[in-house]
Amino acid sequence: MSETREPPTATVLEASRAVYRDIIQQFTNATANASSPLQALQAQIDAIFKHGPDRAGDIYNELVGDAWGNDTLVLCPVEDMPVGWSSCRNTATLVSLLACPEQSLEHTVRSSPMYGESAPLGEIVNTESASLRDAYREAKTAAASGRTTVMVGTLEDVQYHRLLQQSAYLSFAYCLALGIRPEGAIVWQSWASRHHQYCFDEYLARSGATLKTFVEMDTFVDQFEDLAQHKGVWDGRCNDLYRKLFHVDIMHVCETTDAPPITPRYEPLVMIRGFNDVRMQHLQKFRFVDHLDDEV
Repeated sequence: MSETREPPTATVLEASRAVYRDIIQQFTNATANASSPLQALQAQIDAIFKHGPDRAGDIYNELVGDAWGNDTLVLCPVEDMPVGWSSCRNTATLVSLLACPEQSLEHTVRSSPMYGESAPLGEIVNTESASLRDAYREAKTAAASGRTTVMVGTLEDVQYHRLLQQSAYLSFAYCLALGIRPEGAIVWQSWASRHHQYCFDEYLARSGATLKTFVEMDTFVDQFEDLAQHKGVWDGRCNDLYRKLFHVDIMHVCETTDAPPITPRYEPLVMIRGFNDVRMQHLQKFRFVDHLDDEV
């Protein structure tokens, strides 16, 4: 017999509303107090996570739901809507929804790492791998002119797509979001498998999203490019680069947990999507309404 869930009391509802009002106030102030779109974007993310990952998940799900209808009027939620913040796809999708222009909302969610349809194997196999280094160089050139770029880089595991018994192997597939601006760059990450994970809120708490200098970012991008260009088998060099970039030691995970072995053939494919001129007005597109009775 299932347990009947009691509806929330008026006191609980009011407390919940107070939390969301605080999040929304901080979210709104993010663009008012920031000196650049990149700083504002990070401040919005910090505001969303101010009261923990559960409340952040509620806001995120509302943003996703509205994006499907290209709507920017967001109803403040009052019920828990759990989100797996260890998923790199959720992390990258959140950043994309915040950074995209208003007219691109629906397209952004439809093509996002979390909600976009997976390309068929034939298309994946015949797709030429992109270069994060080239995209980053273009973003640095744009930054020199004062423009902000936000992009999502996806490292696809082509061999994993070929396998009939995918559960017998651990995939290295991953995606991350990056922001590049004259003052530097930010990388947003999380990582999940059934055997090991770290959540986006944990990454934020340990200052993972602090501003990197271009010297630091150059090193990061060079390491990513080395990883993306390797072919053959997953070896110690791949593992070391992956650990430095994404903070996960896959060999250690496979050796110390019940995780299956890594995909037998290392065949990476890089895909990049992004926004080349993120402006403050793009970050100001969402308007929040508290239970449809007043805008906050």
